[in-house]
Amino acid sequence: MKSNDDDSRKSSKMGTSDAGVLLRAELRADGATFVTQAGELTGHSVFVVTNEDWPVGKRVEVDLSFPRLMAPVGIHARVVGQRVTTHQPGDLGGVLLEFIAMSVESRARLDALLEHDHDRPRARAEHGRASTGPYRVLLVEDSDFIHDLFAYGIARYFRQKKAELHLDRAGDAETAWTKLTTSAYDLVIVDYLLPAEDGAGLIARMKRVPALAYLPIVAISVAGAEAREATLSAGADLFLDKPIAMRDLFATLERLADLHTPAAPSVIS
Repeated sequence: MKSNDDDSRKSSKMGTSDAGVLLRAELRADGATFVTQAGELTGHSVFVVTNEDWPVGKRVEVDLSFPRLMAPVGIHARVVGQRVTTHQPGDLGGVLLEFIAMSVESRARLDALLEHDHDRPRARAEHGRASTGPYRVLLVEDSDFIHDLFAYGIARYFRQKKAELHLDRAGDAETAWTKLTTSAYDLVIVDYLLPAEDGAGLIARMKRVPALAYLPIVAISVAGAEAREATLSAGADLFLDKPIAMRDLFATLERLADLHTPAAPSVIS
């Protein structure tokens, strides 16, 4: 087990590592359960975004997951470091959790995710990336600026990557619904603040239709806790506050693109 000095040094470096995948984190502590995001995953620790003022040494339970990337991994952990946000884009406050115990199955799932990260070229070859076509993402966002930011960032990030990704856009829920019911997508990114029907309403509609319910959904918003609660309750797999840590999101999309096989068109009558 690391000393408190080691933990403090590690905590001070949180956020300075290379981009890593974003995961859904379900935390249980003090009789309460809440859903947030996690990143900076290693074989023995993870950074979890939270406003809770948990002291070093506090024990919690956390389930880490993301559809098509990692089935739920249940972990007993303890707080070994804290980070207070500086309110810079992508710099979120939270705690560093060190793993105490997990099942053999959970350990295997975690190791498989991390092994793929360190041996990506071989993984691509095994999964036949050249013949699967691009990973298709639908961005439901009414802001031209945000769309252009995504499009530019994805083009720049994936320019040197072997994985392929195609970004499509809908400016409102109805346009998104038309696209979702006539085309095939692998993941949907939904802004909460949309014209007419909000993002939570669109997500709830998707979850009621078997042909769409399987799609991973990342909700995004500047609306904070209200948007987080509404979209996660509607069925979103992950909620990200704006401004988003684009590098980590793109790294997650790259990992998903490595592993995917094309979805069948979701044509719904």
